[in-house]
Amino acid sequence: MSSHHIIRDEQEPGLIIMDYKPEYDSMLNSLLEWTPIVVVSEDVIEKVLPLNFKVDLLIGEKRPDFMDEAYQPVKFLSSTGNNLFENALHFFIASKQKNINVLVQEAAIYDLAQSIIEKELFKGLLISFFSQTSKINILSKEYSKWFKSGTRLIIHELHKHTNFSLSENVTKERECHRGKVSLLVSKSGMVNISSSNEFLMEEIIFDA
Repeated sequence: MSSHHIIRDEQEPGLIIMDYKPEYDSMLNSLLEWTPIVVVSEDVIEKVLPLNFKVDLLIGEKRPDFMDEAYQPVKFLSSTGNNLFENALHFFIASKQKNINVLVQEAAIYDLAQSIIEKELFKGLLISFFSQTSKINILSKEYSKWFKSGTRLIIHELHKHTNFSLSENVTKERECHRGKVSLLVSKSGMVNISSSNEFLMEEIIFDA
């Protein structure tokens, strides 16, 4: 895996790596192509160091002993497990970085999203979650984007009893667990979704 380009531009998204598996490589490569600052959780640092890209900040409870000499340029931020994600966001806020990508297990995204919408400080951030195959965004009550026919999307409730209104070129395929609904774009064009509350939108980027 090649080194990423260091682009010091506040408009380019930073990256928080909270999970890594070899099957994430395609997604990770695409994210590293335009990431100026990379923050890595202590849980995955040993897995990602051999991939040969620059880590700017390690965040965790304790800096690993093996990093004391060989990786001294990497900054360290002490944080407990429960607050790791939020402290990483605080780091980017202090760096005046509003656009942030997060590589994480899909199962953890719902709870992380809830922690964002519950705190006023985080509401100005533009955060995109990435799992092995998908991109998931927190969206407000109105959403519009062009999609080609056959695209499958998934919307996730963040609040109970959320009502959705879909444009005519989108059909519901099935109701999933925990307030998730699978959608199919039946005709290429603008997809419009209105919601009574904030919600998550999942787009499939890579085939599993």
